[in-house]
Amino acid sequence: MNVVKTFSSDLNSTTSKDTDYMDPLKQDEQKIILDLKKKADKAFKKNEFEKAYNLYNQALQFNQNDYDLNSCLTGAALNLGRIDEVFSKTDILIDLDSSKAQGYYLKGVAYDLIFKFDLAIDFFLKALDNEEENINIIVKNLIKTVVKFIKKDDSAQIEDPVDTNDTIENLLKLTELCDTLLRKSSNNELAIRILKFVQKAEPENYTIKTELLLVLGKFFKNQRNFDKAILTYEE
Repeated sequence: MNVVKTFSSDLNSTTSKDTDYMDPLKQDEQKIILDLKKKADKAFKKNEFEKAYNLYNQALQFNQNDYDLNSCLTGAALNLGRIDEVFSKTDILIDLDSSKAQGYYLKGVAYDLIFKFDLAIDFFLKALDNEEENINIIVKNLIKTVVKFIKKDDSAQIEDPVDTNDTIENLLKLTELCDTLLRKSSNNELAIRILKFVQKAEPENYTIKTELLLVLGKFFKNQRNFDKAILTYEE
């Protein structure tokens, strides 16, 4: 089962391609790396994760600090169920470049697989803080995890989310789920962080803005903060 396709190397290739003079030995080395990576990518797409893992690992022997190769290897390890390795590799990814989303996202998927949904949500949100182009796949995973988080600790009947690539629809679904989360006082912080992300992602969308204000207004009312509730509704 391919549990992570989002940041496969064909989408986010960062393998260095130096156009300046390169030592002939380095050129040969780079050629080997690219050849191994190409074969690994092909195996990954065929769900041959053990083969992909071994090929990425071979390529990494030439350059342990290659971000893209480390990311791809981590994705293969995740699909193989090697969760402990995923946690150590995602730490490496974040150390290599904390401004990229892959490390946070893959760690979030790993936490989701071991049912630590609050930590998964935390790392999905950190991934979204560092990603602008491919947010929808992260948002879709975030929605699924929030639903599981609510079902784990709440008797509320929550329908499984409909899988859609419509970003606005997914952001509205997240907002709706936060309404449920905010009724669980111990999870207010996570819910507020999600709502802040939604607002940041689509600040000018009238429908989203309206839903956000309704959810926050209801929250302040339930907190008996009536002045703030009134101000929120008036917005």
